[in-house]
Amino acid sequence: MEAALSSFASDLHLPPGSGPLAAYEARLAAGLLAPDPEQRKAATRLDRLWRE
Repeated sequence: MEAALSSFASDLHLPPGSGPLAAYEARLAAGLLAPDPEQRKAATRLDRLWRE
């Protein structure tokens, strides 16, 4: 999973070690995703798990 996130993050020029929430927020800022409260909740939960 970390390798997939690493690729996902590098496409957006995120620093190494950026988690799912940072990737989600970067995609929002780039206009690649529309804001979705449920997706934000999911990204937040995944980020918490990813950092453990």
